[in-house]
Amino acid sequence: MTVTLNAVVPVALLIVLGWALRRRASLGDREFWDRLEWLTYFVLSPALFFSSISGADLDLVEPLPMLGALLGSTLAVTALMLAVRRLLVLDGPAFTSVLQGSIRLNTYVGVIVAAGLHGADGVAVFALAAA
Repeated sequence: MTVTLNAVVPVALLIVLGWALRRRASLGDREFWDRLEWLTYFVLSPALFFSSISGADLDLVEPLPMLGALLGSTLAVTALMLAVRRLLVLDGPAFTSVLQGSIRLNTYVGVIVAAGLHGADGVAVFALAAA
């Protein structure tokens, strides 16, 4: 439990810090942040994933259990969201956005947590799952 908290809490604190800085501080205009986001998403993340996968010992990864875990968790969250849909009081387009946000893989947070929990091997396995 402590290992998981040590991996997740710093990520959560960084997200809160980023949110607070964006709201309070003047750290560049919107165009700067849009370009930085583009660079991170289209250049740096793929480069990290490629280098992690290419340098990893993929014999340690069993693809069927990993695929089962990914598919099972996606189906479970989808079923849960459909079960509580009426409680959310959302129209169709809003609900589909919430559903997508619930099941979509969050690579920014996931890769940091994978690195915190399992180091370079965790990043490589996460990169495979994200691909």
